[in-house]
Amino acid sequence: MPPLSLAPMAKSQAFLMVATNAFNYEVLDETAFRLVADMVRACDCYSLSYSDLDEAIAALDELSRDDG
Repeated sequence: MPPLSLAPMAKSQAFLMVATNAFNYEVLDETAFRLVADMVRACDCYSLSYSDLDEAIAALDELSRDDG
């Protein structure tokens, strides 16, 4: 089993991933662009790879409790 990997992601990469996977991004056009940009700007962005769901949940729980 590959180990859990949780790593910071560049906001530009996160933007592309969200926009690419949003089913109505093209329909909403500029509105979607602004909403995705605002969301990504306001959040820390991470890439998560896992093979054990319980381990991934624990890592996300720990991350959500982190102050810094």
